[in-house]
Amino acid sequence: MLNGEKIIFRENGDILGIENYKDDALEGQFIRYFTDGRIKEAGKYKNGLEHGLWFYGALSGDYSECLFINGKGKEGCRKWGPDDRDYWWWKIEYADGGRKETHIEYNENPYYVQALTTFVNGSLHGKHVQYGCLDKIIVLKVFDKGKLIEHYWDNENWNY
Repeated sequence: MLNGEKIIFRENGDILGIENYKDDALEGQFIRYFTDGRIKEAGKYKNGLEHGLWFYGALSGDYSECLFINGKGKEGCRKWGPDDRDYWWWKIEYADGGRKETHIEYNENPYYVQALTTFVNGSLHGKHVQYGCLDKIIVLKVFDKGKLIEHYWDNENWNY
């Protein structure tokens, strides 16, 4: 049974990551590093699920942050460019039955106002709808237990 801190090393001896466990489940600080030593991913686990603010780095210097509550992403952003001027911001709201509502902005402009998605047993099932800035459907996908069976994309009204 795993309990406590586990340090994972690369073949050359550099640290790849640090994990913490309680009763074989991830619990507490979790860190992964790029080969140059910069942080690739960092956050905390609670009862084996991501919980709290997580950081995701990229070799380019871009980064993302995401707030998790009991393993479900609630809100996040991705920043890049000079002085982090370019960014995506998103927020997900969960409801009964696994339905998700997503709000996204790109550089303070609504990219698409919302997307509605339904999950059944962890797989996409039913309609996935993305609405454009004028509440017009711009993407419609229909899934059957995770398998895409229909896809519509309105290229003319896909703008931000």
